[in-house]
Amino acid sequence: MAVPLELSDRESLIKSASTSLNSKVVSQYSTLLAPLAVDSVLSVVDPAKPDMVDLRDIKIVKKLGGTVDDTELVKGLVFDKKASHAAGGPTRMENAKIAVIQFQISPPKTDIEQSIVVSDYTQMDRILKEERNYILGMIKKIKASGYNVLLIQKSILRDAVTDLSRHYLAKAKIMVIKDVERDDIEFITKTLNCLLIANIEHFRAEKLGHADLVEEVSLGDGKIVKVTGIKDMGKTTTVLILSTVVVSATSAAMTSASPTAPVLSRSAPACARRLPMPALPEHQEFDAWYAAQTWQASTSRSDQAASAPAPQAPKHHASHSDPTKTKRPRPSTSSASRIPLIPKAGMSSANNSSAETARQSRREK
Repeated sequence: MAVPLELSDRESLIKSASTSLNSKVVSQYSTLLAPLAVDSVLSVVDPAKPDMVDLRDIKIVKKLGGTVDDTELVKGLVFDKKASHAAGGPTRMENAKIAVIQFQISPPKTDIEQSIVVSDYTQMDRILKEERNYILGMIKKIKASGYNVLLIQKSILRDAVTDLSRHYLAKAKIMVIKDVERDDIEFITKTLNCLLIANIEHFRAEKLGHADLVEEVSLGDGKIVKVTGIKDMGKTTTVLILSTVVVSATSAAMTSASPTAPVLSRSAPACARRLPMPALPEHQEFDAWYAAQTWQASTSRSDQAASAPAPQAPKHHASHSDPTKTKRPRPSTSSASRIPLIPKAGMSSANNSSAETARQSRREK
């Protein structure tokens, strides 16, 4: 039986979400995840169109480390990467003025495939000087526009930012977050309520994004960048999920090499620690036995092949006997060496005469 719900009835929505989570692996965390799921959807839904919800406005960032209890709903942006640390660049910026740029802060390249040959050191020094002046001129324009945080989109043409440009940006006290994925640009601009900047000459005050704080935070096995306190924030939200229940390729290799499965760390959730982890010694013993049998079979076949005699042409009178046994030579069939046959009657009379001769000699003695 269906019961209509109102978006203002938060408790009923949480109960419905908890009921759906009871059949999932994370059922014991339903009291934490159900309110988080309800609040994230309510933050992006339009009350005028409650049946029109774009789930792409909810960004889920998964990070290895911590426990499920550390999962949180962030009113802002979360980048699963660290800020640029080149030349001691800033990792925390208050009253941030954010720009999302799509051009490269690096020396330009030719439009077609060409090679430039430098013949002496004077020309090389001139090229390096021109590159420094080019990058320095771009950074001066960025600094003059008032931007202090740059979100640089990942480039496939050339390096979006070089070591030299990061050095000058650090000297100008500009925080840099590079290699922002192209698929995340739309969500970022909607959240910051700003516009993309495709050229160094297009820096305008109306294209800025404002936030109270942009900082790098150590979390789990790495670092993330949080953007909070966004002014005029769009209808988006970010869910930061932390967990240690992740089977990596390294742990899988350890499982196959070890007779018992690896034990989860103590920081893992209680449900993960209670899961049975059966060992597989029989399977590993069978693998070792099968490998040994295969090796012995291949070795014996190679030995037999090495010791086998060379094949000979078949003869018409060859028998099916063992070829390793020697055969007796057959008697010659010539007439000179032919042995006459004695009939049975002659053989019996000769035997009788010899026996009679022997008796007579005994009597005489």
